[in-house]
Amino acid sequence: MRFVALVAGFLLWAGGASAQCIGPAGVPFNCAVGTAPALTDIVQAGSTTGVQSGHTIRYTLSQILGLLQNPAFTTLTTTGNATIGGTLGVAGAANLSLPGVFTNTQSNTGLTIDLNGLDMGAAFRAQQGGNNATSAVSAGVLVPSTSTVYQVNAMAGFIQSNAAAVSTGGYVGGYFQAVATANSANMFGINTLAADTAGLTGVHLQNELDFNVANAGTVVSGLNMYLAGSATPSTANAYSVLVAAGFSGSWGTAFTSGDNASFDGISLGTQNTHNPTLPSQPASFRSYIASGATVTGQVYTDTYGNFVVRPGVNDGSFVFQDYNGGAGTNLATVSKSGLSMFVPLITTTATPASSSATCTTGQIEFDSAYVYMCVATNTWRRAASSAF
Repeated sequence: MRFVALVAGFLLWAGGASAQCIGPAGVPFNCAVGTAPALTDIVQAGSTTGVQSGHTIRYTLSQILGLLQNPAFTTLTTTGNATIGGTLGVAGAANLSLPGVFTNTQSNTGLTIDLNGLDMGAAFRAQQGGNNATSAVSAGVLVPSTSTVYQVNAMAGFIQSNAAAVSTGGYVGGYFQAVATANSANMFGINTLAADTAGLTGVHLQNELDFNVANAGTVVSGLNMYLAGSATPSTANAYSVLVAAGFSGSWGTAFTSGDNASFDGISLGTQNTHNPTLPSQPASFRSYIASGATVTGQVYTDTYGNFVVRPGVNDGSFVFQDYNGGAGTNLATVSKSGLSMFVPLITTTATPASSSATCTTGQIEFDSAYVYMCVATNTWRRAASSAF
């Protein structure tokens, strides 16, 4: 990337030769085709590190390639803009260092790579409420309607390893790091956006992780969320399904496991791997009740392997329902008071208010003196209960 550092302050021409080129302070130098300009032609002090101070120097492509082969060249820091036409090839290390602009009045980009004339600043503002971004590198593609290419990538990272893993690191196709060094910083390790525009049909918005496996012994981990560091955060959600503030829509399904996609749809481990006598991690279900309070019910397995269903309120019930076209009809409830069924059943320690009290045929209740039987809708009969 030495070439990138070089061209950051120059306007490069790949056209024909000229007798002389004008350098800093109007000093001419030889720029005949095929001649590799020396560093002293660019930096008047003759140093391998210098500042060009915004001067524009015109080179032929062959001269630039010759300069890149100069073993004495190390780093050249320049100011101004560079425009490059055609394919850029770079050999060796590179460093492009820019001060950056951090105002919200314009799109601020250090290095821009654009295919087919996409205005990336306008594209960002259209999706981000008119705000601007400062980007070290921006790459964009405006795909023409005549495109027939298999795939278009604005940014692509490729890696192929011929070496085994070393230590705990790995070989990474794309690495992103965000570290907060100020209070209340809002950090994103990665933030993607897929959008459509009004009036379109048949659009598919998605993010995708593909795994092509050729060996049965390969271990595949689709998405790992590792929590590390020296403290347990007060709030930590490994996976959240949300909607934007002010948006009234909802996701159709928060999580879907397709047919034959998994042997185990979801697996929850214990609460602590260091203590083998703890229950499983619970699945929690939050709701808002009539009082406006938020309550959370849970489902888990205890240390004996029992399946536990816990309501979110004191004296709550566990309710069985019939599907009833999706509306649901209660079949039975289980609570501290006992089992109540809405089909023929026996209810413990209950006394009908009268012989015409509400009941379902076949329903049975009893108290210390009688056994009550519902022989028809809202029609009770009773029999005395005695010792024998």
